[in-house]
Amino acid sequence: MVQKMSGSQVQTETRSLYNGSEEVEDVRILHRIFWSFNPCIRVFKYCKPLVQVDGTHLYKNINVAFWLQLHKMEIKT
Repeated sequence: MVQKMSGSQVQTETRSLYNGSEEVEDVRILHRIFWSFNPCIRVFKYCKPLVQVDGTHLYKNINVAFWLQLHKMEIKT
């Protein structure tokens, strides 16, 4: 996919396959995949900053205390 559209990004995560408690060698299972195409990456810088918490849209003029609390929550998880 990246070869067809240069500048696109693809990331995959795989997991090991287990047979009982033993890991099966040379076999991986697809866990997650993320891709973004170059045109989407280029125009992203023009998007309006937005955070959504429980369906409430929060824009960039939010109180700094909120961002600090949000950052603390991210560190704990």
